[in-house]
Amino acid sequence: MSRYKPKPIAPCPPDRITINSYALMHGEAGGYIPLTLVSDTVRYNVVVPPERVIPIILLPGIMGSNLRQTAERQEQMGRSNNVVWRPDASMLYFQPGRILQPPSRRQRMLDPDSTEVDRYDLAAEEAGEPDLERLTLDDLFRLNANNRHKNVPDNLPDIGLLRNPPALPPGSIERDKPFTAAEVARWRGWSEVAYGFYGTVLQTLEEALNNIVCVNAQGEAGLSANWPVPGAEPGSAGEGKPAQQGAHGVPAVIGIDPQEWGASGGLPPVSEDDLYCIHDCWYPVHAIGYNWTQSNAVSAGKVAERIREVMKCYTDNGRLCDKVIIITHSMGGLVASALLHPAYAGNIADSILGIVHSVQPATGAAETYKRFRAGAALVPNAGSKESFKQNMTTRVLGRRGRQATAVLANTPGGLELLPAPHYALGRDGAGQDTSGWLQVQTKQHQVLAQWPSTPLAAVTAAGSAASYADKDPLSDIYLAGPEQWWRLLNPQWINPAGKQYENQTAYQAVQERLQRAQAFHHTIRDLYHPNTYASYGENTDKLAYGRVIWQVQEEGVWSHPRGWRLLSEAYGDKQGNKGKGWLKVQTPEGQTLTLLLRPEADAGDDTVPSKASASRQRAKVIFVQKGYGHANSYSDPKVLASTLYSIIKMVREHAETWPERED
Repeated sequence: MSRYKPKPIAPCPPDRITINSYALMHGEAGGYIPLTLVSDTVRYNVVVPPERVIPIILLPGIMGSNLRQTAERQEQMGRSNNVVWRPDASMLYFQPGRILQPPSRRQRMLDPDSTEVDRYDLAAEEAGEPDLERLTLDDLFRLNANNRHKNVPDNLPDIGLLRNPPALPPGSIERDKPFTAAEVARWRGWSEVAYGFYGTVLQTLEEALNNIVCVNAQGEAGLSANWPVPGAEPGSAGEGKPAQQGAHGVPAVIGIDPQEWGASGGLPPVSEDDLYCIHDCWYPVHAIGYNWTQSNAVSAGKVAERIREVMKCYTDNGRLCDKVIIITHSMGGLVASALLHPAYAGNIADSILGIVHSVQPATGAAETYKRFRAGAALVPNAGSKESFKQNMTTRVLGRRGRQATAVLANTPGGLELLPAPHYALGRDGAGQDTSGWLQVQTKQHQVLAQWPSTPLAAVTAAGSAASYADKDPLSDIYLAGPEQWWRLLNPQWINPAGKQYENQTAYQAVQERLQRAQAFHHTIRDLYHPNTYASYGENTDKLAYGRVIWQVQEEGVWSHPRGWRLLSEAYGDKQGNKGKGWLKVQTPEGQTLTLLLRPEADAGDDTVPSKASASRQRAKVIFVQKGYGHANSYSDPKVLASTLYSIIKMVREHAETWPERED
């Protein structure tokens, strides 16, 4: 028997009702006990909650947080609502007239200086029930907090520590209206993120980690139905093998070799002992949105304050809450790295027990450069829910380079997704240096030129160590002048809204943002929590831009491409397909050439290439996986299972220091 397994307790007398304790609003613990008439003499037992609380906090990726507009900008633009980005409301909000905005309006809508996270504010709730039949689409976004945040549905089921108040029995007296599971989830931030993308992981972790041990009618403790053990379901999984999932869709992890989820060999599986060891703790799942248009360094400071608020809610209610666990998606991993730097987030790193990353663009993504130059194409299979939401994101950011530049050039967060100096691809099979991620090639795939090519110094100005193999994209690509055809920025596209800057032009302002973005990458390059676990996709059927390749369409021999002059650029191919850019250039000899942007060709998750970026993470355990795309990684069973594994193992190590609870 496990030394961590709870000892048997006295069964509840048949004339009493046992009430489990749950997490209520604002970090309080309690249970729902109806007030009854004096003649009702049934007694209630309330289970004492554990003293320790370790919040699990999700940091979403770019465009994973809902944004709203400041009142001033809303008035300036003459808008009837302040919604900037809320993908869960797509069918209501993203009508054709809204998503097909000109570049100038996109720039003003997604201005970092006039946007903020759309948080759940129950205090602002209006009284009364709205007449939905008489409301226009715009009116729907002026409703009270609960109606605005219905992306977390009102009928959210009982899961984990989230419990709906029971139906009142006859004769009960209703006093203050208790909060529902949906309202508590919204307070925890679930509705300030794209619930359509993150609802699965939020619900799975909430249910699994807060329902580990159950006690039967005889007072005997055992693992709940969320945690099937080997041999528990021999008819479905085979004798001596674990079931594929437990109750509520929680993926099975006990006794499964982590190699099943893409880890390297030799790692111990999760054991029953692990779960008994960590069960005497609450793990309320929170989500913290951030303004992804701003720098991740700025977001880290704001997220750190939110983390302190979360911890204080529990400590103010008499709980021991000195650690949190961070789980990230995509760009949220960059925010998490910045949380570890005292210049960005103070001492919050001391409160982080560990970090779990999914599909982190650790060194950036060449896809970002491609969007500046050519926008993005829509994904196929547009009939599915996942592709619909992904295509909606593409339409908002821009299917054309002119549209995408108006947004990305003015959002520091977007610029921090450009490849960093340590974004590297190395040499090819013949030993030739093909490390430049931006290339121009012939139709026979001969490399005519590549960027970046300027080596960085051994130590950067930011103080972080740099490899001699690192190349400088800032000087070679991002700050390349308008006359250099391979450059990032088209000066005519960056400020269609005509935003005014003090003592500098809009072009100079973007150049400064680019310099700060690369300095940010230098600063966080080696910032990984010692308790880091990570997963990423390496698919050959979900290709990404490891390299961006311009291909010459003509045959011949020409002078070096650095001497070619840009004549024109477009954001579609010759058939008008958006997201497939082409250029016209002229050689010093006067010959006009057509350069066509080649499609993505590197293994990845359709956004982040595995070799150049995702694999460059430093972690205690890395899960290399297949079968899912970037946006929907947290809906994949392998990602959910490896995330549970990671949390269990890091808490198990920490739990060895916990004092034994007195019965």
